[in-house]
Amino acid sequence: MKSKFTIPAPTGDAYLSTSIMQGQLPSLLERAMMVADQPAQMDMLLLSALTVCSYALPHIKMLHGSPQHTYYPNLMTLVVAPPASGKGVMNNARLLLKPIQDELSKKNKLAEIPANSSAAAFMDVLQVSDGQGFVMSTEMDNLSKIWKKDYGDYSDLFRQAYEHETYSKARRSGKRQSVLYTFPEPKLSVLLSGTPNQLRPLLGSGEDGLASRFLPYILMDVMPFDRNVLMNGDHYTENGAKVVFEELGEELCRRWQWLSAQEQDCLWSLTDEQAEALADILEDLEQLVHEHPQKASETDLSELPDAFRAMFNRLPVTLKRIGLILTALRLEIPEEAEPQQNASPSKSGIRQLVDKVLGINSSSKVGQDDRLGTQTSQTAAQLPQVLYCSDEDFKTLVILADKLVRHL
Repeated sequence: MKSKFTIPAPTGDAYLSTSIMQGQLPSLLERAMMVADQPAQMDMLLLSALTVCSYALPHIKMLHGSPQHTYYPNLMTLVVAPPASGKGVMNNARLLLKPIQDELSKKNKLAEIPANSSAAAFMDVLQVSDGQGFVMSTEMDNLSKIWKKDYGDYSDLFRQAYEHETYSKARRSGKRQSVLYTFPEPKLSVLLSGTPNQLRPLLGSGEDGLASRFLPYILMDVMPFDRNVLMNGDHYTENGAKVVFEELGEELCRRWQWLSAQEQDCLWSLTDEQAEALADILEDLEQLVHEHPQKASETDLSELPDAFRAMFNRLPVTLKRIGLILTALRLEIPEEAEPQQNASPSKSGIRQLVDKVLGINSSSKVGQDDRLGTQTSQTAAQLPQVLYCSDEDFKTLVILADKLVRHL
């Protein structure tokens, strides 16, 4: 039987926003995108908001791979575009993060770790902040310059944080003293942007695998003149964007506070049908990657396409992380503590694996296990044990898969 999930008809461009219908995204993401009206800027706002949200969703995780490995929502996003192409809109990401930063500062912790930090300073901040943080730089060469210094290279931490692999490092603190840093499951959400000629110094040849950890969004065309920048409507003003992102930041902070207070983790998962459909779609898209190589011969991106194509092997993890974020952003924050009960789908394949990992009794009656289907509008005082991706959000993943492959 033919799957109901198919790649949408191509629009002839690589913009994410042109194929996403109004109302298709969670409200927070949609409102973030609407600050702009140019497709490239809307895409940058969407990716920026997704990356910040990937930091702000504690206690939600997923399984991937064989053998199964635990992943958290954290995204590493890389936006490459010519000068004067509108990358400045990404600075709104800091407004989205600010309320969380204000709350953490009360405990002498940081949400954002400055990219322009020595390795020792970066480790110090990461340790104080429980092994997690958000890293942002709108000029990626700031990061590449510090990594070239003997005291500044912590790129290996980026690579291991992508997989949440245990990271240990010792440094000398005095003549006879050393400091040992150990992060059992480092969690870094990274948002970088810059121009094409800033890319190679950051990623080098790509052979160390750093490039493939990133979700790349590459635009080689200069942005056309936009007459709306001369208009006076609030929609186009910096103040208008500031107000919107301040409101969204407060909303995200409330969600982060609720999730942080949870006593149990929640496991997010695709349904069996969705997982099978995604595998079929990615097989088709793999042909697109091989048959239509990126044209980089006339740019500083030459020799990098192969490194970026390695990202295709990690694209399933990235897409699932985005699916997790979409689902988590649809969770209604409860006003009153009420137990969550609802009918759950039949169990097989992936769902049986999820149940096994969590130790859920397979004989539980439908509607009495601690689950949440994303279609429900009920609120819950406690985070459910399992969240499944809705078909609506999976359709968004299919669109993003098709579009993101065109940036590899």
